[in-house]
Amino acid sequence: MALSKPIYSILGLYFEQLHSHSLRTRSISSSLVAVLGNVTSQYLSGVQRIDYDSVLSFGVYGLLFGSTLPNVFYRVIVRFIPDITIRKNIFKQLLVERLLYTPLFIAVCLYVISRLQGLTSDQAVRRLMRHYLTALKTNWLWFTILQYAVLRYGPPILQVPLANIVEYVWYTYLAHKLNARTKK
Repeated sequence: MALSKPIYSILGLYFEQLHSHSLRTRSISSSLVAVLGNVTSQYLSGVQRIDYDSVLSFGVYGLLFGSTLPNVFYRVIVRFIPDITIRKNIFKQLLVERLLYTPLFIAVCLYVISRLQGLTSDQAVRRLMRHYLTALKTNWLWFTILQYAVLRYGPPILQVPLANIVEYVWYTYLAHKLNARTKK
């Protein structure tokens, strides 16, 4: 019981901040999740030294874009598909998100992270072209299922933390792909 008290306090603070300062809290959370995903990827790939430039680029991306773009997208989509609790609207939102938003988000993600890692614009575009289709197919295949589960079964208050878990898996995958190809 004594160990659970700090956890409940931290969760309470997180949900309070999420409610009162949504975008700021999501940005910080997204940055932390991106950093953890990158470090996890490097750890799993067995690197001797952590590439802190890569970690920093993922963290900055998560802070500036990783939550801002989805936040704007979901605010817009709610205007067109208002009641997300209705099952047919979940499918509509998922369809719009998977077919319109995801391809653009992945392109922005690959390009911006490459630029933050110090690549020139031409190098970033080449890297984007090299990884884009694989990343998009993987995202559509695996993350559509996870996104549906979050929307369908996740209580609204837990959708952001559940999305952070999905985001962590995504950033771990993406960092693995980008770092593996960079080292070859």
